[in-house]
Amino acid sequence: MATRLATPTPSDQRTAQVPGDRQTSAPPNMHGSTDDPSPSATASITPSRDTLPSVNQRSAPVTIARSAIGQMQMMPPRMLRPIKPAPPPPTVIDQPKSTTFFDLPAELRIEIYKLVLDNVIIHVLPLQSQERHCPHALVRTSRQVRNEALPIIHASCEIRAVVTDFNFGGMLAWIDRIPSQAQGYLSKNENLSIRLCTSTTNPNGDEQSLRRWLKMRADRYRAQPNWQYSGPAPNSKMANSMKRKAKRMPEEGKKHEMIKMLNAVSVVLKCECSECQS
Repeated sequence: MATRLATPTPSDQRTAQVPGDRQTSAPPNMHGSTDDPSPSATASITPSRDTLPSVNQRSAPVTIARSAIGQMQMMPPRMLRPIKPAPPPPTVIDQPKSTTFFDLPAELRIEIYKLVLDNVIIHVLPLQSQERHCPHALVRTSRQVRNEALPIIHASCEIRAVVTDFNFGGMLAWIDRIPSQAQGYLSKNENLSIRLCTSTTNPNGDEQSLRRWLKMRADRYRAQPNWQYSGPAPNSKMANSMKRKAKRMPEEGKKHEMIKMLNAVSVVLKCECSECQS
């Protein structure tokens, strides 16, 4: 007699599992349903009581806020500083400004310098001289006064230089102390004099300083002050030595200056340069 096997129902097929396999389900879509197109899967799902937040969870923020408010009320009150009006601005008392010499206009200061330097004589001595003259007080006052007074001294004050045995070392040292941009003021001075003196101890003189002086005086691109030579007549030995040096000089400018010095000390020598011929 043949037996009939029972056919499994669809519910039994869904619950049946093969040993070793894992039951999987499709992820829900955005409407809360699965990809199963069956009518039971598309039905709306109502939330259960287990998924809603409890009463304690809903009242937690309110409890924290009430606790914070209670703690703030229990704190002692802060002592605040009373509000006061702003103090008035300090009154500035204008004190009288002190006026100094440099507050005067430059033109007025120059006129004061000229009055102070009136009848002032500047002496330029040889290097081997034992006599020393102190510089003028204006030159030692301050740097600004020195820079303002030196041009007036070089342009208007009488300057007397002494040269012994044609040794211009002291004269050259004094000129070197004058800035190059200020040496032009000497050309405006009409009271420049050089006194030439001779001695028996050194009849030949200092040839190196003499050559340097003649070279500086023969420079056409240099402002040349109007130095006036004077002095007693030298002895015959020095006069003849200076004559020979003047005649042998090849440069016209140096020769003209040398003959000018010799004629000033009564050593007559005719100059044949173009300046004297004209």
